[in-house]
Amino acid sequence: MTRARQLPSITNGQVRWHESLIQGGLGFCALISIVTTATIIFILTRESVGFFQVIPEKIFCLVPVGCRCSNPSSFGVLPLLWGTLVITIGAALICIPIGLASAIYLSEYASAKKRSIIKPVLELLAGIPTVVYGYFALTFVTPALQYLFPRDTGIQCPEWFHSCRNYGVADGGNIK
Repeated sequence: MTRARQLPSITNGQVRWHESLIQGGLGFCALISIVTTATIIFILTRESVGFFQVIPEKIFCLVPVGCRCSNPSSFGVLPLLWGTLVITIGAALICIPIGLASAIYLSEYASAKKRSIIKPVLELLAGIPTVVYGYFALTFVTPALQYLFPRDTGIQCPEWFHSCRNYGVADGGNIK
């Protein structure tokens, strides 16, 4: 019977101090992430309990308006859901055709040189947080759309529609 030859250890049985330091640093980062997440959940739960002690859940879910500035204040989740739906549809109407066309162009028609330039740019744009696009919508898209489509055209739209349109256009440009 032959004995299997044992390969020599890379570390010769010694633990390198810098590996222990790196492992400790990564563990510390994981701990910070867990503590941060737990703190966020705790604060949201505490504030939600306080809110629903003042505002009943039935009113919050069924009230069709939500405005803290009115007297008396009214709270409702339906305007938030409606705004989210309008922004999602607006962004989808813009980004689906552009994203599909750019994907088809890159995979079927673009030369290797163009693909090597355009693809990293699109991946970089996909990495930009959505809040940055919101700021971009506020500072650039909103004035541009107000200039292109003035509100005094005779078409009656609610005030929230303009904000949702502006953000939907900016977020639709975020091709992911």
